[in-house]
Amino acid sequence: MIHMNSNSGKIFISVIFYNVYLVKTMKSPCSKMMCLSIGILMLIAALPMALGATESVVLGQYNISFDLNTSMNHTVEVQPPIVGENDTSYRAYITFTNQTQILMGIDVFNNATDSTFEPELRYVEMLAKGDENATVTTRVVDNKTGIETNSISKSGDPTFTFRSWLDSEKCECGEVYAGTTKLEMTGIVPINISDNLLNTMHIVNLTNIPAPELQSAQPGGSVQLSGAQGAAIAKETQPMEPLNPTPSTSYNKPNLGDAWLNSFYPVDPAYYQLLYWANSET
Repeated sequence: MIHMNSNSGKIFISVIFYNVYLVKTMKSPCSKMMCLSIGILMLIAALPMALGATESVVLGQYNISFDLNTSMNHTVEVQPPIVGENDTSYRAYITFTNQTQILMGIDVFNNATDSTFEPELRYVEMLAKGDENATVTTRVVDNKTGIETNSISKSGDPTFTFRSWLDSEKCECGEVYAGTTKLEMTGIVPINISDNLLNTMHIVNLTNIPAPELQSAQPGGSVQLSGAQGAAIAKETQPMEPLNPTPSTSYNKPNLGDAWLNSFYPVDPAYYQLLYWANSET
């Protein structure tokens, strides 16, 4: 399926009408054939611009870019940070309809936390045992191995979750790993959309990028960084310092919609994830 943003769609349609006009105005059959051949080449050249566009969202100090490659209308809405005693949570909704949406979040812990992969995998597998429709698999997203679950909602639509640590490293204290930043997602969306999201997701820590490189992007364009930091960063995106919780810090905390929460089966691992997020807001 071809996904056109507003500018690329206009270019694509303009090329079509321009070639129709040339063919109609040419009198010679040979000229028409030549014009048609040139038109086909122009359409082929314009096709990449009509494909799904990369989107990005900044959560805390991280820029997350992805390409859903869908023609379905949707919005991306960043929520206010939730500052807790032990961590700060940054979240964003990708909303298609009231029921079809994705909630993605990055939790930044104040102190290093156990991020050892195998125990967390066993924990997720235990959660999924009560759901006969659930599957649990490991998946590499942006060079980080994480855990994905898939199931179905009460309306029969696909559900998914994904979790991974962005900075997990082996601890010198033994055979365990520790990290401070965790990516988590859950949603009810068609499988092709969740796959596109996970297959194209790229996360960049903005505090690791020199300011001149951030400012070199042109309006509506992107700047390509080298090595593992390669990513499209929107113009004027600036590094955000991590929020440190203080007694005086307060925010208008978003609430997970009960209607959306209730569209999951209680045995779905996605339901447990949403319930955890909901409890962290109170």
